[in-house]
Amino acid sequence: MTKHIIACVDGSATTSSVCDVAAWTSKRLATPLTLLNVIEKNDANEEVPQNSELRDKMETLDSQRSELKHEYAKEIMARATERLKGYDVQPASQRIEEGELVDALDDLDDEIRLVIVGKNGNSSLKSHLGSHLEKTIRVVHRPLLVVQEAFEVPKRIMLAFDGRVNTVKGVRLIAESPLFSGIACDVVMVGGHTDEHKEQMQWAVDLLQENDIPAESFLLKNDGNISDALIEHIQSRDIGLLAMGAYGHTRLRQWLVGSTTTNVLLKSQCAMLILR
Repeated sequence: MTKHIIACVDGSATTSSVCDVAAWTSKRLATPLTLLNVIEKNDANEEVPQNSELRDKMETLDSQRSELKHEYAKEIMARATERLKGYDVQPASQRIEEGELVDALDDLDDEIRLVIVGKNGNSSLKSHLGSHLEKTIRVVHRPLLVVQEAFEVPKRIMLAFDGRVNTVKGVRLIAESPLFSGIACDVVMVGGHTDEHKEQMQWAVDLLQENDIPAESFLLKNDGNISDALIEHIQSRDIGLLAMGAYGHTRLRQWLVGSTTTNVLLKSQCAMLILR
């Protein structure tokens, strides 16, 4: 089965950026692109009795609302397709689904190579993540690229590394992916300044360099807050994309599936790639 890049477009402020990233990744990976829009279902009118005239009116309004949502979804698809034309990229398919984003992605799981989603979704608050994003991060088992409102092709990326199985896999994925070929990479570990960790970091750097990815290693001090250490490095090194393994050691695992994920996503101005 042909794998696709799935670009989740919802008409929010990040939709243009999602399209920009989708065009870049589709070309670099030579992978077809699918646009996905998910329409939330209307709330059921279960509390209104079946024999109530109000229920009939509410069902009529729900039907009209559903039609308008589908029309708006088609508008979103048209605008996204037009933006992609500027990059000479044509989506292989467009999908409009009803329900929840995680369910739609689960149905497409066998077809997915990469999922691209905006950070804020339809929220207008910069301090708020898209309503489905945290759940998507926890549930989706494919690489997930979370983007900001503005995107520039990264000149330098950062890989958070802890030497364990899943982050070792992340190093191999980045090394073997044409997406990052020729782009400088900082391999970063927080804490653990041991000879073993230094050897692991050197292994990661050597593997990346062997695959045309200029790489450097950085052992950061652990002052009790992993996310702050990572954010400081992102800012000081002008990182354009942060790559993380899905799991790591205990504190890093908490970082990825707990409140610190939200903290880094909110404070960081770069895209985040969650590797699986």
